[in-house]
Amino acid sequence: LVEADPGVLGVLGANVAALGVGERAEVRGGSALLAPSWRPPGEEPERWADLVLFDPPYPWLKDERRTELLSAVTTILDVVLRPEGLFVFHTPKRGVQASDFEARFEPDQRLYGTSALWYLRAPAEEPATSEDEA
Repeated sequence: LVEADPGVLGVLGANVAALGVGERAEVRGGSALLAPSWRPPGEEPERWADLVLFDPPYPWLKDERRTELLSAVTTILDVVLRPEGLFVFHTPKRGVQASDFEARFEPDQRLYGTSALWYLRAPAEEPATSEDEA
């Protein structure tokens, strides 16, 4: 779990402890948009997470951080999630569209009042690199 707000960070840590899942969940301070926040815990390999719950501040989808935010989503799906891992993105109802995501992530939107949950699936295979194309 990555959280920038110190007060919320403490609550998340307490919740992880109360649930007894400290060996399977890690609470980190920082920005979820920055790659250092995505480093694998311990000796885990790249593409180490099975599930990412992403709930950025809604105004970020309307200002200059939108591009950075959507780029982070793509990178997390390609680099952090294990093949076929699930990315759950909480947004306002009209905050993003399916066209904001690559089709290979199989975007699926569920609406709940004024909110939406987008379910995105990490690719089963490693993404192609420029070296692979040569």
